Amino acid sequence: MKTKLIICLTALLLTAQTLTARRLVFIGLDGWAGNTYEQSDMPYVKQLAKEGAMTLEKRAVLPSSSAINWASIFMGAGPEVHGYLNWGSKAPEMQQPTGTVKTHNIFPTVFQLARQQKPDVRMGLFYEWDGIKYLTDTLAFDHHEQTKDGHTAQIAAEYIKANKPDVTVIVFDNPDHTGHGKGWGSPEYYATMMQLDKDVATIISAVKDAGMADDTVVMVTGDHGGSGTGHGGTNMAEVNSPLIMWGAGIQPGTVITDMVIGYDLAATMAHIIGIDTPRCWRGRTIDQAFEGYLPRSIYSGLQGKHHVQGIAVDIARGYVYFSFTTRLVKTDMQGRLIGSIEGLTGHLGCLALNPDDGKIYASLEYKDDAIGRGISGDEATKRENAWYIAVFDGEKITRPGMKAPDGAMTTVYLPTVVKDYTAKVTNGGKTVDHRYGCAGVDGVAFAPLPGNDGGKNVLYVAYGVYSDTGRTDNDYQVLLTYDTRDWEKYGQIPAEGRLHHAGPAKPLARYFVYTGNTSWGVQNLCYDPFSGTLFAAVYKGKKKTFPNYSLFAIDLSDKARKQKLKGFGGKESRLVLPLKELGQHDKASDIYGWHFPYGSTGLCAIGNGLFYISHNSGHPEENTTLHLYRYDGGTTPFVEVQ
Repeated sequence: MKTKLIICLTALLLTAQTLTARRLVFIGLDGWAGNTYEQSDMPYVKQLAKEGAMTLEKRAVLPSSSAINWASIFMGAGPEVHGYLNWGSKAPEMQQPTGTVKTHNIFPTVFQLARQQKPDVRMGLFYEWDGIKYLTDTLAFDHHEQTKDGHTAQIAAEYIKANKPDVTVIVFDNPDHTGHGKGWGSPEYYATMMQLDKDVATIISAVKDAGMADDTVVMVTGDHGGSGTGHGGTNMAEVNSPLIMWGAGIQPGTVITDMVIGYDLAATMAHIIGIDTPRCWRGRTIDQAFEGYLPRSIYSGLQGKHHVQGIAVDIARGYVYFSFTTRLVKTDMQGRLIGSIEGLTGHLGCLALNPDDGKIYASLEYKDDAIGRGISGDEATKRENAWYIAVFDGEKITRPGMKAPDGAMTTVYLPTVVKDYTAKVTNGGKTVDHRYGCAGVDGVAFAPLPGNDGGKNVLYVAYGVYSDTGRTDNDYQVLLTYDTRDWEKYGQIPAEGRLHHAGPAKPLARYFVYTGNTSWGVQNLCYDPFSGTLFAAVYKGKKKTFPNYSLFAIDLSDKARKQKLKGFGGKESRLVLPLKELGQHDKASDIYGWHFPYGSTGLCAIGNGLFYISHNSGHPEENTTLHLYRYDGGTTPFVEVQ
């Protein structure tokens, strides 16, 4: 029951973006081709695109002709469903599906539905090509009018200012008319686009003058494109049209990367107006255009030879951070590069967003081993082994190619890690290096102290742990906790070739979690307030006596208990945190966990049971794509959001 509740809640949160609009202005430019956008002199429309959401690849249904596509845009379905099959169709030309509820002998349009569900809605329609009146159901409108070229924008603007309508639809016959006469992409075509830019400005000025801008969405689009002096075919010049959405509740600066087909506009208009859509429709709301939308995937771009180590997603500020071993990369939520810090000579690992100060914290190690030498060559053999927490001020990462000394990054030394890494201990009668199998640090996360849900957040730092199958004291994950509120006194700007020792003498506490053997310990640590779970993603271990899970759920609901550690010969007692009884259960070891293929290169909770999880790739260079998941909590920990 709990799992079902989580699924229902996250599904609701994914589909119910806050929408501040209640009015719609739809502007149709017949024959507006996507491949002519960049060359067109349309400063006003292009400014709308910058301030709103846009795509140049809104696809027409086939054939790419006018009546067929305007019908699809207004009726939420393709010609095989709505039945309008030709350029000049005035009525359905094939039998519509059984169960279709028709009014006025027309397939249901978004305007019909608005009238039925909101009888008091005020709607106006203005069009130049008379074919439009057969595709909208003019009986649904309070006012409809066929206008002449050159007068449409002004007539519509006067109507808007006088009536403050809920829905206004304006469809121009151009640039289609010019395209047929002079050719798409001709000088005359681009002159027509200049005039249409002024017409759009006239209409939106009226929206602002009427005091409607704060609750109106404007959509500007075409039905199809064109090539030569015609259209109706399948090449992209004929199929693709721009779509621009601007106004209340639209996410500024959004490039719509989801596929958009003409009939999706009807579903989107219905969403703006606030009405339900019928089952016979095929269109989907263009969610990506609206504020609060979470992209289903975010691509990092190609990042060279070092793979991704961790991620942090700052939903409030709209930034994504990627750790690629020697560089920190900052993008927006669309994956567009904003800035980076390059040339780190240590190993940058897991990332964590501090919810209290908004900064990014990361593990950072300088070590003389194969990994260290792979990063900095012979320099690794000349320096001491040292571990830090790197603290990045994301607001100061403003351009690509920044360096550590540029002021956006400080580091804090962790002497406790150095002591455990360099220690020699006895295990099974043998002297071995590295207390607890400590290989350094990797996973970091901010979470409450155990048994203090809702309390202050502290930084958890997880050890890397060697998988050495010949010892028994490396089957626990080791977590250090720190109060970072006074860390400014320690933070130093990294200087090339100089390692400092400024940092807290010891952690608040050291906790142990019995997971069995892992390879390199916790790679990514992530706290999810929604489920109250501290997730630990690892590379699976090598000891055959353990299930060697790759993901664990650490229970922070109660205080840690002091216990004798397994594999230490009964000689050492420490504070132990239990695993939650979630996922698969290995009875022999009494360990719970999951065999989950992702998470070790990036796992970030973003609230309400939702996560971004890294799917890394090494081809043709190292890169990753973050995929949106929801927490399931069953035999599968996460389910990808479609």
